[in-house]
Amino acid sequence: MDFPDTILPELIWIGFLQDRWGNRRGAQLAVQLIKTALEMWVDEFKPEFGFASMHRMLSAAHRNAIRERLQNCGTLTNFQEALGPFLQCYPENNPLKYLVDCHRSDFASNDIDCAKRVIDPRINRWSKEGTAMQAVIVLGELASGRLTLPQGDGPPMNFEAIFDDPESPSAKESAGFLRAMLSGTYAFHRTHLDPAWSKYFWNRGYSLEPIHDRLQLPPSPSADDHVLIRFRLDFARLCISKLREIATPVILAAKTEEEHAVVNGLLARQVTLATAVIDNFEVWNWEIGPLYLRALTDCHITLAWILGDVPKRARDYVIAGLGQEKLQIGHKERELEKMTDPDERTEYQGLIRILKRWVESQKFLFWIPVNVGAWSGKNTRQMAEEAGCLDLYNHAYLGSSGFLVARIGVPGAA
Repeated sequence: MDFPDTILPELIWIGFLQDRWGNRRGAQLAVQLIKTALEMWVDEFKPEFGFASMHRMLSAAHRNAIRERLQNCGTLTNFQEALGPFLQCYPENNPLKYLVDCHRSDFASNDIDCAKRVIDPRINRWSKEGTAMQAVIVLGELASGRLTLPQGDGPPMNFEAIFDDPESPSAKESAGFLRAMLSGTYAFHRTHLDPAWSKYFWNRGYSLEPIHDRLQLPPSPSADDHVLIRFRLDFARLCISKLREIATPVILAAKTEEEHAVVNGLLARQVTLATAVIDNFEVWNWEIGPLYLRALTDCHITLAWILGDVPKRARDYVIAGLGQEKLQIGHKERELEKMTDPDERTEYQGLIRILKRWVESQKFLFWIPVNVGAWSGKNTRQMAEEAGCLDLYNHAYLGSSGFLVARIGVPGAA
C-alpha cells in the first residue's frame, strides 16, 4: 500500500513534467534537475532528489545555484510552466516551490483539472503513466553513476519502449525490473523523506475538491408529486445532506489514502443502500426488505468498529478484501483447468489477467494473505459491542437475519 500513500506524492512532480512535455522530454527535464541537485550537494550522503521531499534538505545557496544552472541551460521556464499547476494546488511548503518565482493569485479550476489529469492515472503504479513516472528514478540513478546495469545477462531496461510503446512486450518486461528498482531505492532513502509532505498532499486533495461539492442533492419534490414520490425525494435529500455534513470531517481525520478510501467507501455504500430501498417500492416486503436491512446494519457496525482504530482496522479491511479477490482468482484458475473450449479458455484467461492486474496494482499477489474466517478476527456481535452498537445489532441485525434463514414463525418464511 506504500505506493499511493507515500511514494506517489514524492514522484508526482515528475508526472506534471511528463503531462506537459511528454514522457520522454519530461523525463529528461526531471533527470536534469536530479543531476543538478546532486552536483550542488557536497555531503557524503547523496539524497535521491527524484523524491520531492528530499529538496527540503537543500539550503538557500543550493537552491539558488540550481535555479541559476537551469536558467543558463534554458530549461527553467520549462519547469515553471509544467509545475505551475502543481504549486498552485499544493502551495504549502511545497519542496519544489524554489523553482518558481512567484505563485499566481488567480487560482483557477483548470489547475485542479490538470492535477486530476496527472494524479488519477498514476495512482496505479502499473499504468503506463505510472510506469513512465517511476522510470525517471532509475534513469536518474543511471545518469548520476550511482547505478550501473551489467551488460549481456543483465535485466532488460528498454526506456524507449516504456516511453513510446508501453504495450510492447519489451516495455512490459522492462517495467517490472524498474518498479522493483524503484521500490529498493525508496526503501533505502525512506528514513530521510519527510512524511509530512505525503500527508499534506492527500489532505490537500480533499480540500481542493471537498466531499460536499461532489455530492449533488436530488431535486426537491413539488406539491403536485404523488405522496410516495415526495417521500422518496425527501429521504434521498436527507441521506445526501447528512453525508455531506459528516463526510468531510470524518474523512479528513484519516491520515492516509488507504484510510480515506475505506471510510469514504463505507459511507457511500450506506447511502447507496438506503436510497436504493426508497427508490424501489417493490422491495418493501417481508422477503426482500430484510436483505437491505441486514446489509445496512452490517455496514453501520463495520464502519463504527473501524472508526475505533482507523489506521490498523482500515488496513486490515483492505487486506481482507484483497485476500477475497485472491481467493476468487484461485477459484477461477481451477475452473479454467476444467475448460476444453479454446475460445472460452481465452476469454476466461483474459478475465483472470484483469483481476490479477487490479489486485497487484495495490499489493503484490504473493504477499496477500487469504483469510476464510471473519476479516476482523471477531464476529459481528463482538464488533457491535466494542463499537457501542449492541442495541442496533440485537434489534436490526438479528431481526433481519431471521428472515434470511427463513426462520419458522417469520412472516413469508418458506
